[in-house]
Amino acid sequence: MVLRETIWRPDTCDCQIVFEWDDREPEDRRTHRLKRVIKRCDIHKAVPLNSLFDVVIEENTRKNLSLGLAQALVHTLTSDNYKWSFDINRVLVAEFSGLTTSQKKDLQSSCDANFGAGKVVVA
Repeated sequence: MVLRETIWRPDTCDCQIVFEWDDREPEDRRTHRLKRVIKRCDIHKAVPLNSLFDVVIEENTRKNLSLGLAQALVHTLTSDNYKWSFDINRVLVAEFSGLTTSQKKDLQSSCDANFGAGKVVVA
């Protein structure tokens, strides 16, 4: 087993996390494991250390997959159409230019089905 380390600085917060992974595993089945935390952002200071990596990955994945769900509904959307932020409760606020009211409603339903109600607000 050849373990590699990566310093991850997610675009969803200011944390800096070192994770390790086995480069022999196929990318789609690869497991990332927390190695150490370089920096905890103010948002995640209260998150227990053993949960931090999972919490930060979940938020980042939710942000990225929301774009994918929108693009599945409207194939012409790009990341340029996507403005995102997190509210104080870490609910993703996803704004998409170029979507109709009906498309936003469909996207909200898709986000609710994929992430659970109240995790994403399509604005």
